[in-house]
Amino acid sequence: MMYTRGLLLMVLLAAVLTGLARPLLAQEQPVPPPEKNIYIPYQRLWETFEKDKRGIFLPYAEFTALWQKAYPAETIKPPLPPLDSSLSAVHGQLQIGEDSASGSMSVQINLHRQGWMLLPLQLADCAISDFQSSQPAQLIFDPQKGYAVLLQNSTPQAPPLQITLQFSCMLKKAPGLHILDFAAPPCPINAWEAVIPQPNLKISVADDGTVKRELPGDDQHTRIALQLGRNARPYLAWTPKSEGAKGLPPVVYTDSTQKILLENGLLRSQSICRLEVSRSPLPQLELLLPADCRITQVYSENIRQWKTAPGAPGTQQLKLEFHEPLLGQQSFTLEMEKPYEPGNTDLPCWQIPAALRQTGKVGIFIGEAQKAEVQERLGLTEIAALAADFQETSLPLSAAFRFAAAPWKLTCRVENLQAALEAVSTSIFSITPEALTCNLDCQVKTGPVGIFQTFISLPDDLKLDSCQVSSGPDSGNCLKEHFLAEPQSGRRILRLSLSRQCKDLRISLRLSKPLQHPELLTPGQPPVSLPLSLACLQDDNLRSESGRVAVCAHSSLRLAQGSSSSLHETMLSELSLSGLPKDILPVLAYRYLSSSPLPQLTLQAERRAAQTTVSQLQTVALLSGNLLTMKTDLQIEVLYSGRKHLPLTLPAGLAQRLKILSRGYRLLPDEGSDSRQGWENFILQGEKEFLGRQQVVLEWSEELGELPPGESRRISCQQIMPRQVDRSWGQIVLLKSEMTDLRVAESQNLLPIDPRFDLRDGLSLPDAATAYSFHGDWQLSILITRYQNVPVKSTSIERGLVRMVRTKNGQTSVQACYLLRSLQQRLELRLPPQAQFDNAPVRLGNQPVPLERGEDQQYFVPLVSHRQGELLLLELRYLLPEPIRDFPVPLFPADTALQQVYLSVHLPDDRAVLGCTGPWNDENIWVVRGLFSVYPRSRLTDDQLLNWLCADGRQDFPREHLSSFVTAGRSILFSALHPQDGKGTATMVIRTAPAWLVKTLPLLLILGLGILLCRAALHQKLLAIGAGLSALGALAVFQPWLTYALLSNASALAAFIVAVSWLLFRRRGGPSRPAPEPDSNPAARAQPPA
Repeated sequence: MMYTRGLLLMVLLAAVLTGLARPLLAQEQPVPPPEKNIYIPYQRLWETFEKDKRGIFLPYAEFTALWQKAYPAETIKPPLPPLDSSLSAVHGQLQIGEDSASGSMSVQINLHRQGWMLLPLQLADCAISDFQSSQPAQLIFDPQKGYAVLLQNSTPQAPPLQITLQFSCMLKKAPGLHILDFAAPPCPINAWEAVIPQPNLKISVADDGTVKRELPGDDQHTRIALQLGRNARPYLAWTPKSEGAKGLPPVVYTDSTQKILLENGLLRSQSICRLEVSRSPLPQLELLLPADCRITQVYSENIRQWKTAPGAPGTQQLKLEFHEPLLGQQSFTLEMEKPYEPGNTDLPCWQIPAALRQTGKVGIFIGEAQKAEVQERLGLTEIAALAADFQETSLPLSAAFRFAAAPWKLTCRVENLQAALEAVSTSIFSITPEALTCNLDCQVKTGPVGIFQTFISLPDDLKLDSCQVSSGPDSGNCLKEHFLAEPQSGRRILRLSLSRQCKDLRISLRLSKPLQHPELLTPGQPPVSLPLSLACLQDDNLRSESGRVAVCAHSSLRLAQGSSSSLHETMLSELSLSGLPKDILPVLAYRYLSSSPLPQLTLQAERRAAQTTVSQLQTVALLSGNLLTMKTDLQIEVLYSGRKHLPLTLPAGLAQRLKILSRGYRLLPDEGSDSRQGWENFILQGEKEFLGRQQVVLEWSEELGELPPGESRRISCQQIMPRQVDRSWGQIVLLKSEMTDLRVAESQNLLPIDPRFDLRDGLSLPDAATAYSFHGDWQLSILITRYQNVPVKSTSIERGLVRMVRTKNGQTSVQACYLLRSLQQRLELRLPPQAQFDNAPVRLGNQPVPLERGEDQQYFVPLVSHRQGELLLLELRYLLPEPIRDFPVPLFPADTALQQVYLSVHLPDDRAVLGCTGPWNDENIWVVRGLFSVYPRSRLTDDQLLNWLCADGRQDFPREHLSSFVTAGRSILFSALHPQDGKGTATMVIRTAPAWLVKTLPLLLILGLGILLCRAALHQKLLAIGAGLSALGALAVFQPWLTYALLSNASALAAFIVAVSWLLFRRRGGPSRPAPEPDSNPAARAQPPA
């Protein structure tokens, strides 16, 4: 009975496990939300509810009422008005008095919402004496914003608010002008009326759109109506009519600041007088001025007119009439002038007889060409001379005084200063075979006084080419004109007239004369004597003149000092000689300390002989396989004097094969010279003589004939030897050639050099293999060896990625991406015969390209629009509609170098992998899920594979389009280097089976073996377990994919159930064995043996 129950228990567990294994592959069903039941223990209500975090239980009707109050239904709120309130109309009355204005104002305000509101009225410059409102309101004041009305509106449709105000404000007064200005409430309708107690006044209003309209008045009042503009400010300005002085005479105090300017024989006086009138208005004012001064200007806003009249001897009267009688403070400006002569000069003093007290300051400003000394002063106290007190910047302040009463007396002695010229000259003589040029740069310091003209003494044999004079820090041109006088005693006087009085001059002259000496044009002639005369400053105010002399000559001339006077030789480094022409070089330098007596210099000049340097750059290259080409680049540099031709010595017979690639040159036989055996003399002649640097390219070639691969031939290089030159050197470069090797067999007088760095003039020859340099005669033999090319693959696929997605219906979507370089016009590939394409199956980079079809399963991708060797990204997409077991990848022809390729296969989740075969490496990681279930996971994700594919490539690869390939299911990854085998295939075969079947079979096998071994002994069970593990290990060695597929959580659970069943079966015991029969002969059993 126990055995039957255990058997039934195991069968039941197996059925349950089998039923549980099937839903593992089924799609998860949506789970309804859990229901929450609350059970109320009526018998333990007190214990349940009398504790922490207890709740309150209400009837459902009361709970619904509380819920609706806490979360009421949303109601649609009416739209709010854009403004809380608005002003509709403002009407005001203004009554203007002597010093202030009073007014009344009525304001109508519309209220648009309920609640508290603050209505601004402005009127910040006014004082409100009465406030009335149609509704309860409070008037408040803010120092920054002015007045405002605070009220609470309790009715939704409130009537307009009526406000009445009484206010006052002060007038702003200026001399001859009264102004009323304050801020009114901003309103579209803002109307005011104003009354001024003076007739026929001209009133000005603000320029902000305010409209003024004059109303009928009477003989004592002026009435106007205003419609305010955008600023809402009643602005009135008018000039009041004078009522005349009343009562006692006015009290006048004055304080003045007088500037006296002495410049160029004219004395100018500028005074600013500040008046302070008290007790009664002052209608007019009289001033006493010196009679020898002329009044140029009297200015003030309140002055109506002024006129002069004779006064006491030596004085004159100035009468001022005002628009409005003065009361308070007032200022005016008085300007006078008079001529003066050098010597003692009395400075002008003016006074106001009606002033009770007259104080002030006097400042004396002296021009730069004058000097003033105080000789006599009365009533003046000298103070610190500060220009800021007098606001004068054009002239320097010489002295300043203060006076406490007028009149005062001040006498100054004025003297005119004279210029003191100090000159420093630099004369640069440039001598060429055709002309002599002198550049004079003279720095003149004039001292404290500027000058208007100066004079320069020039040699009469030099012609003046240009003249410039500049002055000041900005170096502006200040020369007005120049005049050159007639020659006299071998000199000519140059007069320079300046456009203004200038200080610190810089005079630049260019002088020249032609040289007509044939000796300077031909080498080998006797020296020529060249006298050099200097230009110097000749002015009556000249104090000292020093200078330096530099002699520069053309490189073709040799100079030597002949004779000199008043000159001292110095170093060339002491002179700044930058900016000289290319062929002009400094030779001699002198200095002198005085121009009296005038320094003299004589030079000896002769023409230098020609100095010739010839450098050669000879290249040796093999063209067309059997044509040896030698090219010589002759660089001829001739200094000092020209040459008509260049003698050359060539190997015999070379001249007939020599080609001159440079235009304008020819090679002629040198018949008058002797040559050694095997050589010929020629002369190289051009269209013009050789002077400076010229370049001539010569080329000749030699036919080698048939040269079989692997054989060598020895060739001697031919040289070109220049004759009658001062220096000859050169370089020989052997250039690399395809299929041919050039090596040096024997050389004499050659020095190896690095062709990357040591070539002439920094020349770069990428094909240079070997280079040598030589000086003089040389010999070189080269060994030429022919080789044969080995064919290489024309297409290189550097990286590849193939992604295949197998669907549940057996179709396979394929995306193949390759990073490649190719020299072909079309790329050949082979695809499976059942491949189907979309509308754009092939893309190169960002552009789709057509796919051309050839023979069976042969396709071509055109590459004609891309450069050879360019890095390309090829993408293929196609569909394999029929269910197949293998996963074929695109194949390429045998001349394609295929590097690393990744194959990413996506399988449905309901399929288990049993094994893989093909030329591919496993790139997966086995991951344990649950207790004992193992599944493969690729080492690299799809994004990482795409990054690897596009790494080190161009930035314009279509990464987004590559990522648009849709994948699904479980991914497994493989890789291979050169995946195509000798047969040209690279197919991956993956064996799969339904996942539920793979999990169910081990489950049934383990349960069946467990049932059969229930009655077996322990050592038999252990032996069975060992045999099973050994078989599993052997299977893992030879078929790892199948082993991982068989190991799952279901098989682990089955093994656990078997183990538990064995344990339970052993504890309860097996079926009872029959008891042994009792012994019938106990005596015989007890008898000992014999």
